Amino acid sequence: MADIEDEIREMVHRETRAWNDRDAEALVSIFHPDMVWPWPPDDESHDPIHWVFPQGRFDRERWKAEWQQLFDTHELMHNHREIVRVAISEQQDGAFAVVDVDTMWRSAAGGEFHWKGRACKGYTRVAGEWKLIFHTGLLQYQEAERRVAGGMSLRSLERIPIRTREMGSTTSAWRMIVATAEGRGTITLLDGGSYRGDGVFLGRSQEDLAGAYGALAVSDAPAGPELQQWG
Repeated sequence: MADIEDEIREMVHRETRAWNDRDAEALVSIFHPDMVWPWPPDDESHDPIHWVFPQGRFDRERWKAEWQQLFDTHELMHNHREIVRVAISEQQDGAFAVVDVDTMWRSAAGGEFHWKGRACKGYTRVAGEWKLIFHTGLLQYQEAERRVAGGMSLRSLERIPIRTREMGSTTSAWRMIVATAEGRGTITLLDGGSYRGDGVFLGRSQEDLAGAYGALAVSDAPAGPELQQWG
């Protein structure tokens, strides 16, 4: 799983480098041919009833020309991207990355074009190669940022497969990613009830880890649904 997570992170970095270099050819090379890309009209439109569909299905030459026009008419002022989470399917043939984006373009006339918000980038493996197949438009999410306690801020809480030396087999756990003034760390709650700390939480006692996890969790981590809810 760690190798795949690195591959997905590299996909995000490839895209970032393409924007930085204003390289339209490199940009279109990461997309799956069946990619579709709906967008919210603004970063507060979480309800998809209001979303728009300007790009349509991936068309290599059309999309390349549109981005080349952007590159030819705008200067890139900054492009900051932070990977918040990577999730991988149990079959290891699909994954998504949650990325916080802050990108600013400026036209020759001085007009600013600001991309800012959180995106979910979905990837599929095709013939041994990862391709970007879906992408949510940038939206602002404030709920997670408000989950703070004792100088800690919850960044994400996700269900992951994990292999422990003691059990010698793969089980499931909840992994919490936390930001603190000292840096980032993770607290992993195994299904057996024990905790594991990494990063700034490395070496903490079970009591300390349980306290930090409990302070940031909105409620006890729910069990996974027996049936997938399609929608």
